[in-house]
Amino acid sequence: PTSSENESRSADWAARALGDAGVAGSLVQRVSALVLLTRHLGPATDSAGRLLCDVDLSILGREPADFERFERAIRAEYSWVPEPEYRARRGRVLRGFLERQPLYQTVPFRIRYEEAARRNLARALAQLAEPDPTQSAVG
Repeated sequence: PTSSENESRSADWAARALGDAGVAGSLVQRVSALVLLTRHLGPATDSAGRLLCDVDLSILGREPADFERFERAIRAEYSWVPEPEYRARRGRVLRGFLERQPLYQTVPFRIRYEEAARRNLARALAQLAEPDPTQSAVG
């Protein structure tokens, strides 16, 4: 979690492992490109990429308890980040997803998850905006 290169490193690892296993170069490149899409920097340009991105983001539209468990796991993964900084950064990430129109790139995922994802994201953003419980009140 301390690296901003996780997806790039994963794509490189996959390319090496597949290459070592004798997989064709074109497939190695395709898998590497798909892994990089999980950075969610913009919409995918093909159906496989759109599906992969939607699968990756499906947690956002799951039942509230599942989404909250996911958010707690993300916080634990970034436990080294001070609470105010975490709240600001996580808020930017979640707000970015909430602002996407549409959030999901494929119709089946849009139908199944879009509304729930927007509710989960809005609730999480409201919680991140609440006073930091780790900071004592001045008074």
